[in-house]
Amino acid sequence: MRVTILAALALSWGLGATASADPTVHTAQSPALPTRLEIGPRAQLEAYRSEAGTFKVTLGEPKLTRSYTQYAVRFPSLRQERWGTVTGLYFEPKGLKPGAQIPAAVVVHHLGGRFDAEVLLAQHLASNGVAAFFLELPNYGQRQVKGTKQGFVRLGPDVASAGFQQAALDVIRASDFLRSRPEVADDQVGAVGVSLGAFVTAVAKGIDPRLRRTVLLLGGGGLDEMIGSFKESQELLDHLGVSKEQLGAVFKDVDPLTFAERVHPADVLMVNGLKDKIVPPAATNKLWNAYGRPQIKWYDVNHYGLVNHLPEVLQLTLDHLRSRSTF
Repeated sequence: MRVTILAALALSWGLGATASADPTVHTAQSPALPTRLEIGPRAQLEAYRSEAGTFKVTLGEPKLTRSYTQYAVRFPSLRQERWGTVTGLYFEPKGLKPGAQIPAAVVVHHLGGRFDAEVLLAQHLASNGVAAFFLELPNYGQRQVKGTKQGFVRLGPDVASAGFQQAALDVIRASDFLRSRPEVADDQVGAVGVSLGAFVTAVAKGIDPRLRRTVLLLGGGGLDEMIGSFKESQELLDHLGVSKEQLGAVFKDVDPLTFAERVHPADVLMVNGLKDKIVPPAATNKLWNAYGRPQIKWYDVNHYGLVNHLPEVLQLTLDHLRSRSTF
């Protein structure tokens, strides 16, 4: 997505001054994971096991705008080995009525570069009455380990797989943070993922069906076939130290297809490009079919062309997050 277009939107949303306040600390609840163990592959679900408990949430000073209040947020990850603290930004809609219970979503970013687009997406949601938390994935932003390349994908197969699992668990814990907010309806917390974020979000949704309305922008399934089809795949395989035949086993625990049977199709909206060579239509269709053919919107664009349909994509996302699950 082009930051210039979204930046213009940001100006219209009225980025404002910082209010003076001390950081706020409160606790949030997290359940034992995975939930609903009776459905799906037990061996892969075990990779995401964690115990129920409470965790401390720290909110920074509020930044006030015309449409929302922004807070920097920190809380512990469910995995402490490498990236033990989750960081991100919370956007609380302004003008809420006393006792209001509103929908909310975790916003999960793409693979590389800057993430202005996802932050602005979160701001747009909050400007339209949907609370949003922009999540920094493991080894990104404040969580990046000094001396390493941004992200967890290129850190070797074991670390990359563990990083992906942690990313999915971080999405789930971020949803528990949202449920701890008095203005958020517990049963209306969902997620929006973009590209890599769509894959992470799809796994998180499969692990924890408490995540409700979910939007997957430029996502799909079948990671082994996708990676094996890239022009640069041999270079990546050499870096990971695996053969093409081993990819299926390497990515089994982090492939959205593995957990697709645990997802109700009515919860999902998929948005994809017909000319996408990074997440090809075949990969999207695999996940779409595995989900039971949920709502999907195709655009005649490549992986980067969705920005040309930005207003419609934003409206589709808002409408889906605002709708209430009835099952």
